[in-house]
Amino acid sequence: MAKVIRKIYQIGMKPVKKQDYLTEDYFFEHEFLRNVATSVEKNPHRTNALLSLRERLEKINAAAFSDSNMFVFSSNGKENYFSCRYSSYLSAVSNLQSVTLSEFCCQQGEFDDKIYALNQSVYDRFGDYVQIPEEDCIVPIDEFIRNAKIGESYYIGGILDYYL
Repeated sequence: MAKVIRKIYQIGMKPVKKQDYLTEDYFFEHEFLRNVATSVEKNPHRTNALLSLRERLEKINAAAFSDSNMFVFSSNGKENYFSCRYSSYLSAVSNLQSVTLSEFCCQQGEFDDKIYALNQSVYDRFGDYVQIPEEDCIVPIDEFIRNAKIGESYYIGGILDYYL
């Protein structure tokens, strides 16, 4: 079976010097390797990864890039980014309303699947991640976007691949 590859983007509020780019060493004893990824490696095609992120965010008018390493979230950027998933969220909430007390207490039936669907609609645990240098943390890209400041500049540093 082929490995699934996702990205980890280093994104901060200040430009990131090349010598400070995120590397695989950051994850040597990191819980990310126990909870999400099987391995983390340097992305050999940084330019392509940057272009892919740029196209993804600009296509839905979530952000504007002034160059390949810097972007700003637009005033409707968060809504544009999450609009597709919002219907999945509402569907998951609706499905949870049919859970009986017995299923809730004992996690019977499709309870776990319904909780998983709800969680995935909020944060894609197996999607792309962002390492935030100022906070020295790694979060799902969904969480990063929810907490991003509209109109502020964000700078992309290192980009790594991770494997599921």
